[in-house]
Amino acid sequence: MIAHRAFAIVFAAFVSGCIGVPTPVPSPAEDLVAYDQFVFIDDDLADGEAVWIDKSGARRTATGTLEVWAQLRNQTGEPIELEARVRFFDRDRVPLEGPSGWTRMFLTPKGITTFRAFSTGTTEVIHFYVEIQEGA
Repeated sequence: MIAHRAFAIVFAAFVSGCIGVPTPVPSPAEDLVAYDQFVFIDDDLADGEAVWIDKSGARRTATGTLEVWAQLRNQTGEPIELEARVRFFDRDRVPLEGPSGWTRMFLTPKGITTFRAFSTGTTEVIHFYVEIQEGA
């Protein structure tokens, strides 16, 4: 009987300690990630003078995964090497897959190339975040 009371007291203390301690959840306004966007992470590219994103988008594949794509245009008279990677998220913006490996692209002077990436293994992907940087 004493053991049952001791358990009840410990359990009540545990539950009362857990209840009333709210877990902070950031609001969408506090998100640091720009979901469903292609983002230049190099300052040299972010000004939009060297490379433009002509068109971009996302679509479902026949298997239900997500394909993201962007058409990139070199605005300079020099060749440019770029790298891009993507991270996919579910409806609640929880990462479903780690960031992909960097995909290397070469743009000829005034040339155009297309970046494509596909989610793998899950049809729960809703959002994406693509980082683009100058190649090493």
